[in-house]
Amino acid sequence: MQDSSESVESYCFGCCCVVDVSSDVDQCCKDGLKEAESCCDVEMQAEFLYCGAILALMNQKPMSKVLLILQVCVQVLLLLSLGRGFDCSPY
Repeated sequence: MQDSSESVESYCFGCCCVVDVSSDVDQCCKDGLKEAESCCDVEMQAEFLYCGAILALMNQKPMSKVLLILQVCVQVLLLLSLGRGFDCSPY
């Protein structure tokens, strides 16, 4: 685990400071998505994808990346709504 002080940047504007923890949040989204995939939790997969898209948008990532993440999120939700889900059997 990284020392949190290494990845945190702070910006001071007058009397208030803003702490940038977006890299930590991004890593939490990636870890959460992997765990949701391993547990076959389709709803949480969509939730972490959505959070990742919002974070990418906030960090001014290319719109193509944001749209791709949202497309995957919608596909996951569509499969869930059709009752198909994912085959998570180990065999």
